[in-house]
Amino acid sequence: MIHFKKYAPSAQLVAYVQYYFVLEMREGEKGSQRDAENFSTNHPQGTFDLMFALRGGIRLVNHKEDNFELSKLFIMGQQEGYFNIHFQPSSQILGVVFYAESFSKLFNLPLAELTNTGINAEDILSAPYQEIYHQMLGSKTHDDRLKRLDSFISHELSKVDFSFTGFDKLIRAMRHNDGQLSVGKMAEQANLSERTLQRNMKNSLGVGPKSFSNILRFKEVLRILKQHPEYDWQDVLYHCGYYDQAHFIKDFKRYTGKTPRAFLDDNDNLSTLFIG
Repeated sequence: MIHFKKYAPSAQLVAYVQYYFVLEMREGEKGSQRDAENFSTNHPQGTFDLMFALRGGIRLVNHKEDNFELSKLFIMGQQEGYFNIHFQPSSQILGVVFYAESFSKLFNLPLAELTNTGINAEDILSAPYQEIYHQMLGSKTHDDRLKRLDSFISHELSKVDFSFTGFDKLIRAMRHNDGQLSVGKMAEQANLSERTLQRNMKNSLGVGPKSFSNILRFKEVLRILKQHPEYDWQDVLYHCGYYDQAHFIKDFKRYTGKTPRAFLDDNDNLSTLFIG
């Protein structure tokens, strides 16, 4: 059984870290196929996750059915389709969910190569990350771990030039508008050609502008439908920029692996936990 809880970052980190989370696999009611296999499904988030496996680990299976065994200290890249997470028994994972533009400045990694993957990062990240991982292993409570981690990330961010460019402001505008800016409008706001925008965004976010926008828009649809099931679907789709129901259903299956009704009737998946 999955136990999942989100935690807000400190005030100085809210522009860079969306939230922290603690995910634990605990012995629960037996009988369901999913319980027996210890796996759950999630949708693309438009973020990068730095994860500390305090116990156990995971196997990431992306929408192309590629497998990635991840343990100890690892990174989840941008995903462009639904993905399954298979948990080792009794796993306990603490995650940091970074806004994509923050992650790209903090970590000097080829982000386009991380798309639809996960990587073990013990040999990639600097020694301080190894040290904070071992400090958290020695901590007795999640509150203590999160305080240490929040302080550590604040210190690491202080070493980076976070002066926001026009491109950074564009990424924030995309989130503010839930992905409803057209590629042409994005290029105009960033004062770039569409080709240069595509290249810059791929380097900075791991995905292109259209893919990133679609993920943001889809996340907003999920949030509204899950929090307000009484709303008329057509009104929600129109509000979020979907003018073609067939296009929406295609996106839905790509990002969740299910039809809209099957998804909303299922509370036993990671997507439900990450919404909101």
